Amino acid sequence: MRGLARGLMGCLEDLLDRVAVETPAGRAVAVGWEDSAIAERLHVRWGDAALVVPGDARLPFADKTVDVLVGGGSLATLQDPQAGVRELARVTRRHLVLAMPRDPAFSVAHLVSVPEARAAGVAPGRRRRWTSPDLIRLVSTVGAVADVVKPLPWTLVWARLD
Repeated sequence: MRGLARGLMGCLEDLLDRVAVETPAGRAVAVGWEDSAIAERLHVRWGDAALVVPGDARLPFADKTVDVLVGGGSLATLQDPQAGVRELARVTRRHLVLAMPRDPAFSVAHLVSVPEARAAGVAPGRRRRWTSPDLIRLVSTVGAVADVVKPLPWTLVWARLD
């Protein structure tokens, strides 16, 4: 299984290197990450980068104005993940990379380490559990899946939207 030893950020860096070959310049946006580290990585590659923490509302960008959008695990917290991925695709012109905690591995890790998860059986704030096939199916509704990488306990899906 590719990505097992690399970890989330190492695998994400590898995917972004490949995306940068196809799109060496443009606007990049990170959506749903808990800190600014990913936006800083995007800024190094593309110069024009932003970090957005989404809710269930529209993103603050016009249609097809973002060349590279990198989404964190925020889809797991949305009421309607299908609407969420459509909103990401609405603003994205070329490349969509989504990272989602993968179950059952993610929930098992939280059962061991987070008291609230023991009671609920799922990580706090997550509305549903996601498997790799779930995320691949969801992303394929808006673009052509170019690659899937699975650093434990995550799934990364890269899709081309152009």
